[in-house]
Amino acid sequence: MRILASILPLILFFSCKTSEPTSNDLSIKEPPQSMIIIELASGTNGGFQSPLNKVITNQDDFTETWATAYSNFLNAEKPPRVDFEEYQVVLVAMGMKTSGGYSIKVNNVTNSDGNVLVNITETSPGKNCITTDAITFPFQLIQF
Repeated sequence: MRILASILPLILFFSCKTSEPTSNDLSIKEPPQSMIIIELASGTNGGFQSPLNKVITNQDDFTETWATAYSNFLNAEKPPRVDFEEYQVVLVAMGMKTSGGYSIKVNNVTNSDGNVLVNITETSPGKNCITTDAITFPFQLIQF
């Protein structure tokens, strides 16, 4: 019985080990691919009251988003046509801010193993910075 008790852990130990690599051991992850981005619109007077990050995948949604972006303008430009078979559009908006000095910008867009990562920088004024007292609504629309 003692021999069986001392052999059993050895059998379990060696039976769990495999000499062939698994598919996970051989997989090589592709480095992130940087995508070309085109700014479609940006500013500090958009109509987005709350912070919003949104992926837009069709022209109707884009036209509605464009109308909101320019809702604070008297003479808004018409939205450009986007080939949504080829491209996507991303909106980034900070929402309402109580002064100037705020901005938002997409730095880059990367594709890594089918996942798209959008890198954004939000800028806020420092405590001792002089800013305008105007209410602002920073936003940016980009195509990639």
